[in-house]
Amino acid sequence: MNKIVTELNQIIFKAVEGLGYDFVGLDYSPGPDGASIRVYVDLIGGISLADCQQISRHLTTVLDVELDGIEFSLEVSSPGLDRKLFNVEQCTKHISSKVKVVLRVALEGRKNFTGLLSNVDGSMLHIDVDNEMFIVDFINIREMRLVPDLQVGKNNQRGK
Repeated sequence: MNKIVTELNQIIFKAVEGLGYDFVGLDYSPGPDGASIRVYVDLIGGISLADCQQISRHLTTVLDVELDGIEFSLEVSSPGLDRKLFNVEQCTKHISSKVKVVLRVALEGRKNFTGLLSNVDGSMLHIDVDNEMFIVDFINIREMRLVPDLQVGKNNQRGK
């Protein structure tokens, strides 16, 4: 993780958690007209639009001071059903979930796959892809997302 992302994570974590919300993670993209910062937040029972607006106002004030003259655009949202998993701790909460993985370096000739997160052992993730087990170091993961179960079942009800 580069220096600016590490610093942003620390600043935003403190600001979001200080308001009583859970900081899930952030995406940072530098650009010619300023940086784009997307912040994912959550709350037990769910996050509302009003919550996101409150957090956005607070973070804008904090980042205006902390980034001292650096132009940025800020977006605050819930992580969504297809939430990105930003660290190993988040992965441990989603064992037995279906995940989509993009690797930095290919493993057995593959950089992209979807499978079941079956175990987390330290930083090593065990992912079952069609009954073939892939063991991946989290540091080799460029992006990992949950794959929501949106199948329509009996009585047209969604979910598992």
